[in-house]
Amino acid sequence: VDAVKEPGDVIITLIEPFEPFVIHGYFSRDGELKAVYCNVNSGVEVGECFARYVDYEVDVVYDGEVRVVDGERLEGFSKVLPEKTLSKINSV
Repeated sequence: VDAVKEPGDVIITLIEPFEPFVIHGYFSRDGELKAVYCNVNSGVEVGECFARYVDYEVDVVYDGEVRVVDGERLEGFSKVLPEKTLSKINSV
């Protein structure tokens, strides 16, 4: 994320079991949204003390504009991903 990180900033991470993304919100100490970073990955497995997934190295970022970072890397995974997963990723 290109947002400048400063002391006192807060990152809130949202994880939903089995979903193909993890979302991170970056906020200033005053609560102002700096950026949203959506990591595209395998379905998240959530346990009592952990969350685990395979990172597909593709990210959707919002920091004033929405953009896909390293989208071409998803092509390497697309042959093994279920259609439902690809559909969700494309909708993000």
